[in-house]
Amino acid sequence: MKARCVDYFVREDPLFPSLVFNVEFTREHGEGDIVGVWIVGGNMDLQTPSKGFITVARLHTPHYFIFGTESVVEQIAFDIDPWKLEKFEEFREGRDLLLRINLRCNRVRSGGSIDPERTIILWRNGREIIKIPRSEWVDEILPRLGLKRIRLIEVPVLESVPTEFKDVPNYIEEAWKDYLRGDFDDAIANCRRCLMGIIDGVRKLNCEKYEEDEKTGEKRPVPDWKKFFGGHETLAENFEKIFRGCFGFTQPGSHIGRATTRCEAECAIGTTYAIANFVIKTLTKAKK
Repeated sequence: MKARCVDYFVREDPLFPSLVFNVEFTREHGEGDIVGVWIVGGNMDLQTPSKGFITVARLHTPHYFIFGTESVVEQIAFDIDPWKLEKFEEFREGRDLLLRINLRCNRVRSGGSIDPERTIILWRNGREIIKIPRSEWVDEILPRLGLKRIRLIEVPVLESVPTEFKDVPNYIEEAWKDYLRGDFDDAIANCRRCLMGIIDGVRKLNCEKYEEDEKTGEKRPVPDWKKFFGGHETLAENFEKIFRGCFGFTQPGSHIGRATTRCEAECAIGTTYAIANFVIKTLTKAKK
């Protein structure tokens, strides 16, 4: 018996929204005496870039159907609550949704006998993987499942960075992961580490100057952005304002006394990423 995913849709519900798959079950050669099927359970597994397949939803309610012809289309629904949605977004890592659905079935024969339980994997487009493009997932499916409307923005992963900034991408990636897990304090802390990594990289390029500390009067080294940007004074002044503002925003103690909010983490990550991306691309272009 084969099980093909014809299509999928969202069953909207204020309490129990679900992702529903229209599945065509087809009897194969030699299975003419199979009259029905008990679906006793199943898993929805998400293929992740770094951890392989992870089960993100389970099918708990038994489902029975009868063959009227050689093929029959049935709806298989997986409830998706807010916690599961958070996990979907954490493990998806901004990519297309790649799902593998396993159904545990007992085939019922015309004489009343029931075959031992077997596992069937749904297939679509010749593969045992159901692909939901990220644009469709973000723009159409997530809002219907109850997640607030969001706009899809391409944020390239920082790769092939100059050696002076080799640790910067790792801090950004960790900040994104913290954010997706809801660990907003940790996300801001990793943004701070990223900015410190940028300062260290600028120092390695001998682009630093000394300025007087307003409180202690002591001289301390700071990035010389004018030198880094090849003498472009206006660019350096404007960039330094952004960098210092973000550095202060991510400073330990700036959010003491209350829980760090999602919006604050979004602001920190977005600004830190923009700074890192701009600095890395500037240096990469200068080295060519």
